[in-house]
Amino acid sequence: MNPQRLPSASRRCLARALGNNRGAVLVITLFVVTLVTILVLEYHLDATVEVELTDNYANNVRAYHLALSGLQFARAILEQDDPASDGPSELWYGLNAFGCVAPEQLLAMVQTVAEEGPDLFRERETVPEIPADNTGSACVKLSIVDEARKLPLNVLAVHTNQKDTLFEQWRTIFGNLFAELEIDEDALNALIDWVDSEDRENEAYENGGGEDEYYQGLQSPYKTLEVPGELRLIRHFTCETLAKLFPEKECKDMPDTDLGTNEYLTTYGEPLSNSGENPDSSQVNLNRVNINTANEAVLRAITQGNLTCVEEIIDRRISVEGQVISEPIQNVSDLSGCGDMDQFADVKSTYFRIEAQAVIDGLIQKKIVAVLKRGASGQLGGGAPGSIAGAFTMVYFKVE
Repeated sequence: MNPQRLPSASRRCLARALGNNRGAVLVITLFVVTLVTILVLEYHLDATVEVELTDNYANNVRAYHLALSGLQFARAILEQDDPASDGPSELWYGLNAFGCVAPEQLLAMVQTVAEEGPDLFRERETVPEIPADNTGSACVKLSIVDEARKLPLNVLAVHTNQKDTLFEQWRTIFGNLFAELEIDEDALNALIDWVDSEDRENEAYENGGGEDEYYQGLQSPYKTLEVPGELRLIRHFTCETLAKLFPEKECKDMPDTDLGTNEYLTTYGEPLSNSGENPDSSQVNLNRVNINTANEAVLRAITQGNLTCVEEIIDRRISVEGQVISEPIQNVSDLSGCGDMDQFADVKSTYFRIEAQAVIDGLIQKKIVAVLKRGASGQLGGGAPGSIAGAFTMVYFKVE
């Protein structure tokens, strides 16, 4: 017998084992189908993500241009505004009353303003008639706030030589406001040193101030600035202090809060050195507080706590019969119970903060914040941005 030769029974068993490939095709088919399915799902996921990214980008661009359109509309409203006085009876003051406006509504508002002019709020209901709310998937919220309703920080930039008297008067006004808001006096002293253009070694204003020596000694040093662009950097302006500038906010809200929206202080204005001892009207208007729009705390500060004067201002500027808003105060000297406060009070504004926030599908939001400065000529614009050279200048622009 050949030793290499297996018994026939063994050969038959091995042949059956090797030749039994039934079901292998099914396994291979399932594997291929599974692999193809995974590849198709991966491709579909990638395609879906790409489509969503494209939609988000398109909506962001759409939101930006819608917000920009709102900004241009708000600017056109300001360029039609009468510069003689600014108050609640004017269209720019009540733009936020419209809520979120659809693009077609914005066009209708443009037509309404073109037909009725800038006196749209005078002698009529406070909210003009516009088409029924139909915001759909896109709308824009508009608001204009005059910065002259607040105390101008830059008047504290000089407090030496011939400016002593006027500076001390402004310092008293700021002291009155800080005392009412329960802000420590050290914060005011630090604020004065922050905006002060001089760095007098070892002469920080009274106690609690801080010149370059203090700021350069911090872990992340920086120099004292002439114009306070960021209150968070100033010594003693903690989140608790900053929260007092916002009646309805707390310390925990401050990291995400735009400090430019505070109720009491503005960085827009001119140092006293620019206006001189007897400044002309075109300069001093930059630092006066608009009594037509200032809140009661600011009014109490500039009137040295003269409650009779404050009550007279409030009664005259916002007396309302039904829904009709009264005319703004036309002249500070018309107030019988206020005495002489021409250096600190006015009835018009120079700087205006515009916010235009676009909303797409209730999710995508884009906000443009701009500050416009009215030209010294005080001319009326024609309703189109830039229609009169120097009518308004943009001094701040930010996209959020």
